[in-house]
Amino acid sequence: MLYLSKRLANIVVAYNFDQQPVTVADLGVEGALTLLLKNALKPNLVQTLEHTPALIHGGPFANIAHGCNSVIATKMAQKLSDIVVTEAGFGADLGAEKFLNIKARFADIHPEVVVIVATIRALKMHGGMSKQELQNENVDALRTGLSNLQKHIKTIQAFKLPFVVAINVEFSDEAQKQITQFDALGWGHLPICIAKSPVSLSDDPTKLGRPTGFTIKIREFKPSIGAGFLVALSGNIMTMPGLPKKPAALKMDVD
Repeated sequence: MLYLSKRLANIVVAYNFDQQPVTVADLGVEGALTLLLKNALKPNLVQTLEHTPALIHGGPFANIAHGCNSVIATKMAQKLSDIVVTEAGFGADLGAEKFLNIKARFADIHPEVVVIVATIRALKMHGGMSKQELQNENVDALRTGLSNLQKHIKTIQAFKLPFVVAINVEFSDEAQKQITQFDALGWGHLPICIAKSPVSLSDDPTKLGRPTGFTIKIREFKPSIGAGFLVALSGNIMTMPGLPKKPAALKMDVD
């Protein structure tokens, strides 16, 4: 509380006629502010949709502030878990840089990996599409928009940190309904087994080599509760593959 009181005392609330800063300490109200914030100082423990614990504390927008969770919440999480994931708001040029340059330095935090989250919609928008058109497919706009993602990658590389790029797996309306249904049935915790074409990195068997810029489209889910997972069917994949047009039984006989 003493440290909090000192930090509050240094807040500049105005300037006098001589353009000298007026602080909370000058007003003598740091004790009253500390009293108001003594309970707010405690992070909130909540549960995510995936049933994992999360500490919510602070988190101002990164375009007008540092965009990070509080140091208290992050330090507490590090003491309570082997792996801590924290979000830095907006792009790498805002949240990530502010997290690494300000919060990580101040709190002596040393991140081990960075996850760059990208969406197909955002990439298409950076490729020149209007928000009203983003639901439409436009591969050219997607390719153009990837230059934005490349810049975010270079920003993280400048910090010499390993990174992964997470791009959104696209769900049909039917799949979205099944997600809600399966979660209500208590299956939301089960691992996902994706059924996908074996001849392409994408879900389209005609895209050979090393295709890029594709979206994995999940058309529906099949519960395999006995096996202990949910099967996500992508593209036009069949669940009974490898069958010839004429079954081998047609060539079987006794001579």
